[in-house]
Amino acid sequence: MTIQSHEVIDAREATELHLRELLNLLRRRWRLIVTAACTAIVLAGAVGLGFPPRYTAIASVIVDPPKASSGAGDPSVVGVLDDPGVQTHVAALLSENHLQQVFESLVAERGPEPKERRNLLGLEEFSIDSFKNRMNAFKDSHSRMVGITYISTDPAFAAAVATRSMELYLATLRDRDLTDRKDALRSLRDRIPLVRAELVRADAALQSYRIQHGLSEANGRDMVDQQLVDLNRQLAVARSGLAERQARPSPLSVDQKTNQSEMAQDSSTLETRARQLERRIAVLRDASTEMRESEAQLSEMQRETTALGQLYESLVQRRKAILQETSVQPYVRVLSLASIPNLPSSLNPLLFIPPAIVLALIGAGLLAVLIERLDATLRTERDVTDALGIPCIGIIPQLTRKKKRSFRFLNFKMLWREDWDRIATRVWKELTNAIQVRFRWRDSSRSSTSLRPHQLIPRDARYTEAIRSVVAAALQLTNPKKSPKTLLVTSSVAGEGKTTLAISFAVYAARIQCRVLLIDLSFRAPSIARELREPAEGGILQIRQGRTLTELIRAAPGLGFDYLPLSRDSADPVAALASEQVPELLRQLEGSYDCVVIDSAPILNATETRLLASMVDKVLFAVKWGSTRREVAQNALELLRRSAFGGSDQREAITAVITQVDLKLHARYRYGDFSENLFHVNPYPA
Repeated sequence: MTIQSHEVIDAREATELHLRELLNLLRRRWRLIVTAACTAIVLAGAVGLGFPPRYTAIASVIVDPPKASSGAGDPSVVGVLDDPGVQTHVAALLSENHLQQVFESLVAERGPEPKERRNLLGLEEFSIDSFKNRMNAFKDSHSRMVGITYISTDPAFAAAVATRSMELYLATLRDRDLTDRKDALRSLRDRIPLVRAELVRADAALQSYRIQHGLSEANGRDMVDQQLVDLNRQLAVARSGLAERQARPSPLSVDQKTNQSEMAQDSSTLETRARQLERRIAVLRDASTEMRESEAQLSEMQRETTALGQLYESLVQRRKAILQETSVQPYVRVLSLASIPNLPSSLNPLLFIPPAIVLALIGAGLLAVLIERLDATLRTERDVTDALGIPCIGIIPQLTRKKKRSFRFLNFKMLWREDWDRIATRVWKELTNAIQVRFRWRDSSRSSTSLRPHQLIPRDARYTEAIRSVVAAALQLTNPKKSPKTLLVTSSVAGEGKTTLAISFAVYAARIQCRVLLIDLSFRAPSIARELREPAEGGILQIRQGRTLTELIRAAPGLGFDYLPLSRDSADPVAALASEQVPELLRQLEGSYDCVVIDSAPILNATETRLLASMVDKVLFAVKWGSTRREVAQNALELLRRSAFGGSDQREAITAVITQVDLKLHARYRYGDFSENLFHVNPYPA
C-alpha cells in the first residue's frame, strides 16, 4: 500500500513538474504569444473589414393545388398537392434554364459589369457561375411556401434579383398555361368534327343492321323462346301418351285385338306428332341461336354508338368550359416581394477576432514549444550541467553598446487660433528636454561604451559580480588548500568569449591579492596583447631560443597582474608543447605565482589545447549563451577527455562558464537563476 501511494505521489509530482515547465516555457515566450495574438487581431480585423458584408434578400410564393373553373365560373380543386409537388417548383427555380433566363434579363437591363462592392480581393466578375452560387430556393418545412433568396454585397441588387427570379417564374407558368389552353382548343377544334362523323356513321350502321336482321324495337328473341317453351311442352305430352300406350298389356280376345289395332294406330300418330315437334323445336333453336348472335352484334354496335356519343358530348363540354374561362387561375401566387435587407446576413467581422485569438494563442503556444524543442543551444547552468555533465560555476554578461537615442518626437498639439508665441515656447521646451535626455544618457553610458570588458571591474556592478562568482568558484576560495594553481581557459569554437573571460579572471584574481600570470597560448590567433592594447612581441616560444622569463613577462598597466604575450610564429605548436620544456616551465611558474591562467585556442580548431589540458589543474570551458549547440560542446568535451584525461571522468577538473549572456533577454525567460537576478542589480550604484 505504501509503495502504491509513493508511486501515485511520484506520478503527481511528475505531472506537476511537466505542467510547471510548460507554464514556464509559455511565460518565457510571452512576447511571441502576445505578438501572435495581436497579429491575429489585426489580420482578422483586416480580413473582416476588407470583405464587405453580404445581404440576403428573400422573395416568397405560395403553391396552391391546381384549380379550374366549373360551369358556373367558380374555381374548384382539380388535383392533390403533396410535398414532391412543391419540391418540383423548387427544382424548377434552380434549373439551368430558369437561372440563365434571370441572368440574361439582369445583364440586358443593368449591363455585364460587376454588381458587387469592392472587397479585399477586388471586384468579383458578375458571371453565370457566381450568379448560380449566390442564388438559392427552398421549401418551408411546415407550409407550402417556397422562398427565393439571393446573396449580394449590395442589398438593393439582392432584392431586385430575388424579385426578378420570382416574377420570371410566375410569368413562365402563366405563359405555359396559356399555351396549354391554346393547344387544347386547337386539339378540340380538330377532333370534334372527326368524333361527330364517327358518331353519325355508327348510328347509321346500327339502324341498317336492325333492318337487315329484322330486329325491331320489340324483342323477337323472346317470342322464339316462348314458342320453344310451348313446343317442348307439347312434345312432353306426346311422349308421355306414347309411353302410356306402350305400357298397356297384350290382348287375349277378339275385342281386345280390335282395341290393340286402334292403340297401335294411336301410337303411330303420337310418334309422328313427337317427330314433328322435335323438328320444329330444332328449327326454332337454330333461329334462336342466329337471333342471339345478331343481338350480340347489335349490342356491340349500340355500345360503340353510345361511347362515341358520350365522347362527343364531353369534347363539346370541354370546349365550352375552356371558352367560358375568362382568365387562367394560377396555382403559384406571390406571398411577399423581396424587400431590401437592412441587416447583413454575413457574420460580423468582430466575431472573427475571438476564434482568431484562440487559434493564434494555440498556434503561438505550439510554436513556442517547437522553438524551445528545436533550440539546441545552452542558456542556463542547468542546461550545461544536464547536457555536458560538468558543473557550471558562473556566467559572464554580454556587454553591448547602447544605441543612441534619437530626439523624442515633438508632439505638438496645434490648437486652432493659438498664437505663435505659445507655439515657440512649447517647441523650445521640447528641444530642451530632448537635449537633456541625450546628455544624461551620454553621462551614464560613457563608462560602458568606451572601456574594455576587463576595465569594467569594479565600475560595472553586474559584470564585477559575475566575475567575482566565477573566480570564487574556480579558485575554491572556501577551501584554499584545494585551490588550483594553473587554469586553462578554452571553448568549443572561436568567438565564444574565452579571451575576455581569461583577462577578466586575471583582473579580479589580482584584486583579491593573488599573484596572477596570464599566458597567451592561442597559437593561431593570439589576442591577449591586442585586448590589453600592448605590442605582441615575444612569447613562450622565445624561451626555446634562449630568452629568459624575466625578459618575456610583462606587467599589465593598472591591472595588477603579469602576462606573457604570444606573437604569431610559424613554428608547430604541437611540437613545442610535446617537449618537456613547457610542462617544466609551468611548474616553475606555479612556484612564482598563486594563479596561472592560460588562454588557449578552441578545442575543435586546434590540437594543442588537448595537450595543454593535461598540464593544468583545472579547465574553464567557455560556452556562449544561446549560441553554442549541445552537440558541439559535447563533441569538444569528448575530445578533451580522451586526449587529456585518457577517457576518464574528470568532472572536477573541467568546469563550464556561460559567456556573453544577454541579461535582459535572459530575464524574460524567467528561469529564476543567477543570471535573472543579476539583471535586477543596478550596474552603476550611487
